[in-house]
Amino acid sequence: MAYRLLRREDWTVNHKRVQRLWREEGLQRPTPRQQKRARPADSSSRT
Repeated sequence: MAYRLLRREDWTVNHKRVQRLWREEGLQRPTPRQQKRARPADSSSRT
């Protein structure tokens, strides 16, 4: 993820070096937010 952002900014970097630096700094990827499950309408569950 960080590698892609750097590439978009026209940095020429090795993705393994970016991973190593992130690991050394103790950084982690942001956790994805979980989406709430869409529930069907009450009338559709009754038949």
